[in-house]
Amino acid sequence: MKKVWRATLALVAVAVAAVAVVGGGTAATEQAETVTIGWAYDGVGAMAAYDGPALVTAKERVAQLNKLRSNTTKFRIITCNTQGNKPAIAKACATKLLAQGADVIMTTCDVDFAAETDPGDLGRLVHGLVDEGKAVASAAGIALHDDPWGMNVHATQRGSAHYPSMLEDVDAHRQTEIELITGSLVREAQKRTVPVPLHALLYALVKGKEASWQVSPTGGQT
Repeated sequence: MKKVWRATLALVAVAVAAVAVVGGGTAATEQAETVTIGWAYDGVGAMAAYDGPALVTAKERVAQLNKLRSNTTKFRIITCNTQGNKPAIAKACATKLLAQGADVIMTTCDVDFAAETDPGDLGRLVHGLVDEGKAVASAAGIALHDDPWGMNVHATQRGSAHYPSMLEDVDAHRQTEIELITGSLVREAQKRTVPVPLHALLYALVKGKEASWQVSPTGGQT
């Protein structure tokens, strides 16, 4: 949500600046002027989960501003997908947007967080799990419309507000969703002969955890 608010506030700032320019220009204030906002966004990479909602909010705010009768400055947004903030594509996007008449360019923020310098042991494990899942999807001919890592980042950024349902099951000693989620992926991987050692290990560990709830301290079944 921080990214969405940044985008909205930025648009307000652009609106104020544009009005100031129009007021100081030679054109009559009654004549509508147009401010073009170039929007370079990540539509497929790690920041897509943030850039998508920000762009939607910005377009909604622009539509609201353009409907105001008292507003003699009109706004329009032109976009370019940096495809994971790839340097060459991002540079080409900037050139393209400027060539199309952009008066100001909005870009992805917090890229330093998305492109980790060292994800740590847990981060490398999650990356490995994501890569295995993507490999199975590719082998099965399934197109992923969202970037799994970006979705993971988005979920963890929610902090304590994100309490996974599977963790709730573990805390309550209930049967988890491991069979439906990871179990399905492992079985599909076996069918497609795609190696998924991390998912297979995760599946076995959680199934073992579930089995432990049915065993008493003396070793008998409860």
